[in-house]
Amino acid sequence: MKIIDWILDFLFPTRCPRCHEFVSKSKMWHEKCLLETILIHSTKIESSLAISKYRGGTRELITDLKFNGRKSRVKVIEILLERAFESSNILQKFISKPNLIAVPVPIHPEREKLRGFNQADLIFRNWLKLHGVEMQCLLKRVVETAPSFKLNAEERMKNISGAFELDGDVNGKSILLVDDILTTGTTVMECSRILKLGGAKSIRILVLASDY
Repeated sequence: MKIIDWILDFLFPTRCPRCHEFVSKSKMWHEKCLLETILIHSTKIESSLAISKYRGGTRELITDLKFNGRKSRVKVIEILLERAFESSNILQKFISKPNLIAVPVPIHPEREKLRGFNQADLIFRNWLKLHGVEMQCLLKRVVETAPSFKLNAEERMKNISGAFELDGDVNGKSILLVDDILTTGTTVMECSRILKLGGAKSIRILVLASDY
């Protein structure tokens, strides 16, 4: 370790996002915690994959990024993503389809202006670029919907209907739809519907976390 790194670690100690114990700034995770957080699994949505469980170590990372504006969390997440990629043939094959284009689930422009970023784009853009997958913002959110956590399945679909529109040409393209978290799945299903209406050839869904 360089002297400057040692000094920074001493003055501004980094804590592992899972166990919250001190850890080297260069590593950001305890190895055991990193491996325990990675839990690649299919969700209830067809052709979808989640990197981890939301309540299994990534909840704090996501909320810190989205609601506290801590962009430094992205680097911690990218370490998680890359280790997951290195350890999983399933994930490697999932994002290795020829001419695959990543599309982030959009947030409303007013919310993005207030937050300063779209977390889905921020989480995945640089990491996917390392693996040859280009990010294009081909969807836009035109309606800011009400919170849906108290709604039933039918009400959720009605709530999200009409919230998204195409913002580019997707005809004949293979799409990797990305988001930070998948809960009920209504958001990604509505985005997928719009992409299909635009002529998308195929759609895969990748999220950082899901408990479903």
